[in-house]
Amino acid sequence: MTVGLGSGDGMTARHLAHPGRLEPPPAYQDHPFGPVYTHTSGFMTASKTALVWLVLILLIMPILATIANVPPSTMPARSWLAPLSQDTSGPPVAPTLWQAPRDIAGTYRLLKCDFNSYDHNPLTYPKGKLVIQKLSDTAYLFLEAKTVQGAGTFGNNHVYHVQPPQPGDSESYLANDQTPDWAATNGHQLEIHVRGANFDEVSYWERVFGTYSERYLDRAVMQAAENYKLRQPGFPSER
Repeated sequence: MTVGLGSGDGMTARHLAHPGRLEPPPAYQDHPFGPVYTHTSGFMTASKTALVWLVLILLIMPILATIANVPPSTMPARSWLAPLSQDTSGPPVAPTLWQAPRDIAGTYRLLKCDFNSYDHNPLTYPKGKLVIQKLSDTAYLFLEAKTVQGAGTFGNNHVYHVQPPQPGDSESYLANDQTPDWAATNGHQLEIHVRGANFDEVSYWERVFGTYSERYLDRAVMQAAENYKLRQPGFPSER
């Protein structure tokens, strides 16, 4: 009996010729709904790009936060500029308050005098004039004239020596080698501290830039200078 091969048997003549050998299925088989196409390579590329951006954002954000929290620089603005040349053609700048100049020589007028007597004999000084002359780089001559109320005007002279400055000093200090008297000055104002056997005295003086003259005071200053010249020949002329 002859068996016919139909197209729907699912086997071909080659299968029958070699019944013990199975052929592999074809590499491509039709799908009931048609072929399926995938785009795996494009998806992976987009994922890697997004991952790189995420890592960059996570790394950059702490840096930006740190920069935002840094306080503004306290460096003076002028330190970033080129050094400015100083103009020395103009007049010298007057010293600021509590900045003592090198030379305190000049004329001073009495502002007030605090006199403390231990024997209850207070004195009042309504007027006073002080002429300071420079003897050397560290020595000054004080020619002092003061009017004592009810007694007259008297002159006196003392030599004060500049003391070495101490850290933090804003004034210049001078000491009398012969007495415990001392003085402090800032270049404009002057304090003289005097201690006697039965009194303490602090006189306050103000520097005068110009003419300050009064007959009795001038006469007492000249007398104080004459008394100094008797002991020290070669006394410099009064300025």
